[in-house]
Amino acid sequence: MQERREEPWFAKVGSILLLFACFGFIAGGMLRVSREGGASAVGWMMLVVGFVLTFATVNLWGRILPGVFGLAGINALTTLWSGHLINQPNVPVPRHVALILAVLLFSAAFLSSHLAIRQFNAVHRVLLLAVFSCLLIAMSANQFAIPGAVAVVACLFVLWRLPAPHRRNNTQV
Repeated sequence: MQERREEPWFAKVGSILLLFACFGFIAGGMLRVSREGGASAVGWMMLVVGFVLTFATVNLWGRILPGVFGLAGINALTTLWSGHLINQPNVPVPRHVALILAVLLFSAAFLSSHLAIRQFNAVHRVLLLAVFSCLLIAMSANQFAIPGAVAVVACLFVLWRLPAPHRRNNTQV
């Protein structure tokens, strides 16, 4: 039987900060590129660095996705209850949209809960990068929230159905 060790709290906090840094690089790059009509070298560099950093650090931020999606689901339930965005009371959200998002985000939390494995192979990394990208699309604009969340759940379902990567047996006899 394999024993699972609990990580220190600062490793979890570091993973959360790393995920937000990845979001920041990519979102900042997208803003610079869109404002300057695609001519921003700094924007393109931020996009490249953001995606490379995201891909390279999947093993760190991939295991906190259930919590991220769970909190997003709670946010959707709060939006369902209040009828507007939490941080913008003047932006109404139809209740059916909030309900669909709550179901999708809690489904994503469930599907990503098996990602406690430490290492991912190339296919897992690509699928997690797709999850990250679809989540970014879902967060970017209201009209993309449901399609982005559906794409996140679809990618996580494929990832959930893939066999786990092989682990090395580090037990000493």
